[in-house]
Amino acid sequence: MHRKDLLHIIDKRFEALRVNWVGLHDVNKDAVHDWRVDYKKLRAILRLAAQLKKKLAIPPSLKDVYTISGEVRDRQMQSERMLQWFGSEQFFPPSYTQLLQQEITNYADELHPLTE
Repeated sequence: MHRKDLLHIIDKRFEALRVNWVGLHDVNKDAVHDWRVDYKKLRAILRLAAQLKKKLAIPPSLKDVYTISGEVRDRQMQSERMLQWFGSEQFFPPSYTQLLQQEITNYADELHPLTE
């Protein structure tokens, strides 16, 4: 793979990350998911570049965003599973629901400075 082609693909991956940046900052469920998928694609292409002896790496700040957004996504998915199990939010265990929401808020607070 030529360096020019590789740089074009990497630019596309960064553009895909940028598209979901605002939604990620707002902790939008779909944007968090899409951003994490795009991050994984970027990581894969950079690993491929490393095998081709090209010196490229993901900035540490993006790694932090990926990690924190994963914590948010896990809690969002847990809420969705609870809705499937209980059929209605009115049957959710209130203390667990509050805990999930508090954890999402805490992680969102960590995420906001990184996504501004």
